[in-house]
Amino acid sequence: MVANDHGVVLGSPGRGSTVAEWTHFRAHLETPRLFVLVLVLVLVLVLGAR
Repeated sequence: MVANDHGVVLGSPGRGSTVAEWTHFRAHLETPRLFVLVLVLVLVLVLGAR
């Protein structure tokens, strides 16, 4: 379920807005586990973009 949501968000044209949404989303939960998940997701995006 979560992976599908990630795919939809990452598939959207505006990457800047998605980053802002993730930051806002992360600030709401403030969960270390979620922070690690987002960090891994960002690393995958950076490595995949190259």
